[in-house]
Amino acid sequence: MNPPLEKMISTQSFGEENSSYAQTGHHVGVDLHAEIGTTVYAPEKCTVVNTYSNHPTLGNCLELQGTYTWRYMHLDTMETKQDFNAGDKLGTTGNTGMSTGPHLHIDCRKGNIADATPDNFRDIFIDPMSLFESRYISMYMITPDSWASADEKIQELKDFFQPYYNLDIKVIKKTLNNVPTQESSTSKWIADWYIENEIFPLVVQESFPEADVLCVVHEDQLGTNWGIRRDRIHGVSPIQVFMGEHTSRPVMNSNPPQREPVFVPYIAHEVCHALFDLYDISDPVDGSENGVHWFDYEEQNLKSAVRYVYQNGKPFPKSRVEKLLYATKNDSILKWLYMWIKVLLGKK
Repeated sequence: MNPPLEKMISTQSFGEENSSYAQTGHHVGVDLHAEIGTTVYAPEKCTVVNTYSNHPTLGNCLELQGTYTWRYMHLDTMETKQDFNAGDKLGTTGNTGMSTGPHLHIDCRKGNIADATPDNFRDIFIDPMSLFESRYISMYMITPDSWASADEKIQELKDFFQPYYNLDIKVIKKTLNNVPTQESSTSKWIADWYIENEIFPLVVQESFPEADVLCVVHEDQLGTNWGIRRDRIHGVSPIQVFMGEHTSRPVMNSNPPQREPVFVPYIAHEVCHALFDLYDISDPVDGSENGVHWFDYEEQNLKSAVRYVYQNGKPFPKSRVEKLLYATKNDSILKWLYMWIKVLLGKK
């Protein structure tokens, strides 16, 4: 199910005792903190079955029917159309009806609300948060030995991908040598030797094949901003390698000269590319590229890209057998086995 907000902070969870719910005596939904005017998204393909305007309890509320019956309460504005797809805008959050502060209440049920009692309400209602669980992505990040702690940057990156994805990021401190520089005319091929002789042995040594995304960051090393698709790392899928010195950049026309941090949007941008590749999704703009035209380093556009993958992507196969079968489709199996044997024998 599509998360209702781009950042979900629960202020009251499902099932808590609550005397304001006279019928059940429990909170049958979840309350999410949201400032007035925050965009609210549809959970699934659904149809509006009831609309409440200025209801004394529900406020402005949309009741939706899909796989389940949903109520989105205390809205400020509501879209007027009747049918929604997952991720469509439903309206904006507000503070209408019986509300002590700006928030979004969502409840979800699979039975008749009239049948709910304090004893059986869990059979009628479902905890919405259990349906909005983030998808899991394991990620390895190689950073230079000279880097100080990246904990703060890593946490910002994790926060960026919520509530759609949970990033499990493992940082490896290792300065890689012989980094190739990018040339505009040969950027597509410049990294082949580097992959085979520097990255691939490290992948095997550190068991990176178990990760979904591999990120290699070079700081203060000009001309190393380039990426490699997973099918160019000899079948070690699913892995995306990308390089870049872009942890900060000069602020244009600043006096005195200043720099601004861009680590999170830069890495988020590249992870979005990796997700398009991992989930085999084409660019919705022209259907031919993996999302390179329609999102950039702006936060809102990046969030749109993450949400688009979440709504349209299918998880990459996780089992070793499925990975091997995928490798045979995307690379020469003989070349793949040859590379593994060569690396395991310590030969370059």
